[in-house]
Parts: sequence; structure tokens; C-alpha cells
Amino acid sequence: MTAEESIKDLKRFCDEECDKTTNCKGCGIHYGKEALEKQIPKKPNVRVNDSWSVKKTEYYCPNCGYQLAGFQFVCSGEHKVAYCELCSQAIDWDGEEND
Repeated sequence: MTAEESIKDLKRFCDEECDKTTNCKGCGIHYGKEALEKQIPKKPNVRVNDSWSVKKTEYYCPNCGYQLAGFQFVCSGEHKVAYCELCSQAIDWDGEEND
């Protein structure tokens, strides 16, 4: 079963079981769904920083906005991080150029 299929099952179960008068985030199913969603790789947000007259591409987590590459990481080939250090979102680097 893929993460997407599991998310659909959890959402269906949550829709059937949760009390609609309260916020669903307290039911535990919501947290499981969030954790599964983070396993699905997402493209990083890209910004070009040209401060100090030097252009540098910076990468940020699409989920929480944490900087993935820059001063902390060498962004070359296999050295790219697979997950955000802060929120554990899986990162999809396909098609991203190396600096």
C-alpha cells in the first residue's frame, strides 16, 4: 500500500468516526495522515540570493520553510538532504541543478 492509499484510508476513517463539531486535529488519525503526507517527496522552494554581489541558489522546505541548502549543506549530487531537518518532509531533488 502506498502512502497516498494510506492517506485516503485514514481520511475516510476520520470522516466516518470523528465528531464533526470538534476540530479533527485532536483525533490521532490526523497526525498519522500528516506523517504519511510528509513521506511523499515534494520539490523544494527555490530562491536566488544575490546579496554581496554573489548569486547563490537557496533551497527551502516546501512544508515548513526551513533552509535546506546554503551555509549548512553542500548541494552537490549525493550530498543533498533527503528530508527536512526540522519537520521531516521528504524532498524531491529531481530536476534541480547543482550549484
